[in-house]
Amino acid sequence: MKRMLSLCLLVLSWATMLVAQTGKITGTVTAEDGSPLAGVTVSVKGGNQSAQTSADGGFSINASTNAVLVFTMVGYQAREVSASGSTSVQVTLAMDNTKLNEVVVVGYGTQSRRNVTSAIAKVDAQVLASTPRANVGTALQGTVSGLQVVNATGSPGATPLIVLRGGASINSPGAPLVVVDGIIRAFNDIAAQDIASIELLKDAAATAIYGARANNGVILITTKQGKVGTAQVTYKYAGGFNRNREGYQFMNARDFIYYNRLGNLNSGRTLAQVNSTPGYGFLTTPAYL
Repeated sequence: MKRMLSLCLLVLSWATMLVAQTGKITGTVTAEDGSPLAGVTVSVKGGNQSAQTSADGGFSINASTNAVLVFTMVGYQAREVSASGSTSVQVTLAMDNTKLNEVVVVGYGTQSRRNVTSAIAKVDAQVLASTPRANVGTALQGTVSGLQVVNATGSPGATPLIVLRGGASINSPGAPLVVVDGIIRAFNDIAAQDIASIELLKDAAATAIYGARANNGVILITTKQGKVGTAQVTYKYAGGFNRNREGYQFMNARDFIYYNRLGNLNSGRTLAQVNSTPGYGFLTTPAYL
């Protein structure tokens, strides 16, 4: 009888200890500047319990008093905090600068590269500065897969035809939409040395931002902007020279008549036909002498 009573007391004491160790842990999460952080995920390490902070940074989660809480949020370094028997926890999260540096231009703003799932190609300023370019279109030629740059004319300074999407269409494909620093405009009047980077949105996801105008793709051009710090001056010079080449022997009038007559005879014309041709020396009228 005494053994049964001792066993019951032992079970009750264990249950009391378990109840005392499990409860509600509350607290607040703030940034390094003291501002509250909303949307921070609070989870129990090794458990299934989780919660999120409210607009004022507060949270409440059911966990044991000796549990380890894990605080995670995009753009901030994850942190683990032990409750250590306390029911109230104050946590400060530091920004994760290494994850915020790599961004991709999307539409009229920027977005983290890991959140972008569409096909984006980028041409940096080093490609533009490698060799002299007549315009931006020639700089894109051969640098991005799936991009066609066609020079329709050989006139100096002529704008090439750029086909980003729809090159296999039976209809005439249109040119891609060009956005320069958030403004829709042409690219042929932008100096290559003023461009910081060029992003190309190649798939249909671009239409979700720009609508039907982006059905042929989008070219996003970001120009160089002023920065705080020491001033830097960049100078670029391209020069050349021409030299007169000596030793050329040009044909005279006799050679011109001789080789033209020989070519006519070799082509099957008769001697009478060749002699009657103006400019070959046999017509004695004043107009042909």
